[in-house]
Amino acid sequence: MARPAPASPSTLLDEPANDRLVPIYLLVILALAIGLTSGLAIGMSSFKFDQWMPSSRPSPSYIESGTVRATTSDGTTVTARVAIDVRNPDTRAVLEKERDQVALMLQNSVGVQPYDSILGASSMTQISANMRTQLNQFLESRQVEPIHAVMIQDLLIKKR
Repeated sequence: MARPAPASPSTLLDEPANDRLVPIYLLVILALAIGLTSGLAIGMSSFKFDQWMPSSRPSPSYIESGTVRATTSDGTTVTARVAIDVRNPDTRAVLEKERDQVALMLQNSVGVQPYDSILGASSMTQISANMRTQLNQFLESRQVEPIHAVMIQDLLIKKR
Protein backbone atom coordinates (compact mmCIF):
# COMPACT_ATOMS: atom_id res chain seq x y z
CA MET A 1 0.00 0.00 0.00
CA ALA A 2 1.46 3.21 -1.14
CA ARG A 3 1.34 6.31 0.91
CA PRO A 4 0.12 9.49 -0.63
CA ALA A 5 2.86 11.90 -1.35
CA PRO A 6 3.05 14.91 0.96
CA ALA A 7 1.76 18.15 -0.45
CA SER A 8 4.45 20.31 -1.86
CA PRO A 9 4.80 23.89 -0.65
CA SER A 10 3.79 25.14 -4.05
CA THR A 11 0.31 23.59 -3.74
CA LEU A 12 -0.24 25.35 -0.38
CA LEU A 13 0.41 28.67 -2.04
CA ASP A 14 -2.17 27.85 -4.69
CA GLU A 15 -5.06 28.32 -2.16
CA PRO A 16 -7.34 31.20 -3.05
CA ALA A 17 -6.19 34.51 -1.55
CA ASN A 18 -9.75 35.33 -0.36
CA ASP A 19 -9.67 32.55 2.26
CA ARG A 20 -6.58 34.04 3.86
CA LEU A 21 -8.00 37.61 3.94
CA VAL A 22 -11.28 36.84 5.76
CA PRO A 23 -9.80 37.35 9.28
CA ILE A 24 -8.27 40.64 8.14
CA TYR A 25 -11.63 41.86 6.83
CA LEU A 26 -13.29 40.95 10.14
CA LEU A 27 -10.66 42.87 12.10
CA VAL A 28 -11.11 45.96 9.91
CA ILE A 29 -14.91 45.87 10.29
CA LEU A 30 -14.61 45.42 14.06
CA ALA A 31 -12.15 48.34 14.32
CA LEU A 32 -14.51 50.57 12.27
CA ALA A 33 -17.50 49.66 14.46
CA ILE A 34 -15.60 50.44 17.66
CA GLY A 35 -14.20 53.65 16.19
CA LEU A 36 -17.58 54.94 15.00
CA THR A 37 -19.30 54.08 18.28
CA SER A 38 -16.67 55.79 20.39
CA GLY A 39 -16.60 58.78 18.02
CA LEU A 40 -20.36 59.22 18.35
CA ALA A 41 -20.17 58.87 22.12
CA ILE A 42 -17.45 61.49 22.41
CA GLY A 43 -19.26 63.82 20.02
CA MET A 44 -22.61 63.49 21.82
CA SER A 45 -21.05 64.08 25.24
CA SER A 46 -19.79 67.48 24.13
CA PHE A 47 -23.14 68.36 22.57
CA LYS A 48 -25.26 70.64 24.77
CA PHE A 49 -29.01 70.28 24.53
CA ASP A 50 -29.80 73.07 26.97
CA GLN A 51 -28.78 75.71 24.44
CA TRP A 52 -32.16 75.25 22.72
CA MET A 53 -34.22 75.38 25.87
CA PRO A 54 -35.43 78.90 26.61
CA SER A 55 -34.55 79.59 30.21
CA SER A 56 -36.40 82.91 30.49
CA ARG A 57 -39.86 81.33 30.23
CA PRO A 58 -41.19 78.92 32.84
CA SER A 59 -41.94 75.48 31.53
CA PRO A 60 -45.59 74.41 31.49
CA SER A 61 -46.97 72.34 34.32
CA TYR A 62 -50.15 70.50 33.39
CA ILE A 63 -53.07 69.12 35.36
CA GLU A 64 -55.04 66.44 33.55
CA SER A 65 -58.78 66.89 33.93
CA GLY A 66 -59.70 63.32 33.19
CA THR A 67 -62.51 62.64 30.76
CA VAL A 68 -65.12 65.37 30.38
CA ARG A 69 -68.47 64.20 29.01
CA ALA A 70 -71.19 66.61 27.99
CA THR A 71 -74.43 66.56 26.04
CA THR A 72 -75.27 69.63 24.01
CA SER A 73 -78.77 71.11 23.74
CA ASP A 74 -79.35 69.30 20.44
CA GLY A 75 -78.41 65.88 21.92
CA THR A 76 -74.85 65.64 20.61
CA THR A 77 -72.54 63.76 22.96
CA VAL A 78 -69.09 65.29 23.36
CA THR A 79 -66.20 63.59 25.15
CA ALA A 80 -62.96 65.48 25.75
CA ARG A 81 -59.67 65.13 27.58
CA VAL A 82 -58.33 68.45 28.81
CA ALA A 83 -54.96 69.56 30.18
CA ILE A 84 -54.70 72.77 32.19
CA ASP A 85 -51.40 74.68 32.24
CA VAL A 86 -50.96 75.76 35.87
CA ARG A 87 -47.68 77.42 36.81
CA ASN A 88 -48.54 78.64 40.29
CA PRO A 89 -48.54 76.11 43.16
CA ASP A 90 -51.43 77.87 44.94
CA THR A 91 -53.55 77.74 41.79
CA ARG A 92 -52.67 74.07 41.36
CA ALA A 93 -53.72 73.34 44.93
CA VAL A 94 -57.09 75.08 44.45
CA LEU A 95 -57.79 73.22 41.19
CA GLU A 96 -56.87 69.86 42.70
CA LYS A 97 -58.92 70.52 45.83
CA GLU A 98 -61.96 71.59 43.79
CA ARG A 99 -61.57 68.89 41.12
CA ASP A 100 -65.31 68.10 40.93
CA GLN A 101 -66.28 71.74 40.47
CA VAL A 102 -63.57 72.19 37.82
CA ALA A 103 -64.90 69.14 35.95
CA LEU A 104 -68.42 70.63 36.01
CA MET A 105 -67.14 73.96 34.63
CA LEU A 106 -65.31 72.15 31.83
CA GLN A 107 -68.40 70.07 31.12
CA ASN A 108 -70.54 73.21 31.01
CA SER A 109 -68.09 74.90 28.62
CA VAL A 110 -68.51 72.03 26.18
CA GLY A 111 -72.24 71.48 26.73
CA VAL A 112 -73.32 75.04 25.89
CA GLN A 113 -71.87 74.73 22.38
CA PRO A 114 -74.30 73.78 19.58
CA TYR A 115 -73.29 70.95 17.24
CA ASP A 116 -72.34 73.25 14.34
CA SER A 117 -69.95 75.30 16.47
CA ILE A 118 -68.13 72.20 17.76
CA LEU A 119 -67.08 71.08 14.28
CA GLY A 120 -63.83 72.27 12.74
CA ALA A 121 -60.38 73.17 13.99
CA SER A 122 -61.36 76.65 15.14
CA SER A 123 -63.96 75.17 17.48
CA MET A 124 -61.27 73.65 19.68
CA THR A 125 -59.70 77.08 20.07
CA GLN A 126 -63.07 78.63 20.97
CA ILE A 127 -63.98 75.87 23.45
CA SER A 128 -60.52 76.08 25.00
CA ALA A 129 -60.79 79.86 25.37
CA ASN A 130 -64.25 79.49 26.94
CA MET A 131 -62.89 76.93 29.42
CA ARG A 132 -59.97 79.20 30.29
CA THR A 133 -62.27 82.18 30.88
CA GLN A 134 -64.58 80.21 33.17
CA LEU A 135 -61.70 78.71 35.13
CA ASN A 136 -59.99 82.08 35.55
CA GLN A 137 -63.23 83.63 36.85
CA PHE A 138 -63.47 80.80 39.34
CA LEU A 139 -59.82 81.24 40.38
CA GLU A 140 -60.30 85.00 40.74
CA SER A 141 -63.05 84.33 43.27
CA ARG A 142 -60.56 82.13 45.16
CA GLN A 143 -57.96 84.93 45.01
CA VAL A 144 -55.22 82.94 43.25
CA GLU A 145 -53.32 83.52 40.03
CA PRO A 146 -55.09 82.63 36.76
CA ILE A 147 -54.18 79.63 34.66
CA HIS A 148 -51.97 80.05 31.63
CA ALA A 149 -53.79 77.87 29.07
CA VAL A 150 -56.29 75.07 28.53
CA MET A 151 -55.43 72.44 25.92
CA ILE A 152 -57.96 70.00 24.51
CA GLN A 153 -56.06 66.76 23.99
CA ASP A 154 -58.89 64.63 22.58
CA LEU A 155 -62.32 65.59 21.33
CA LEU A 156 -64.87 62.97 20.34
CA ILE A 157 -68.21 64.14 18.92
CA LYS A 158 -71.13 61.76 18.50
CA LYS A 159 -74.18 63.13 16.73
CA ARG A 160 -77.43 61.76 18.03
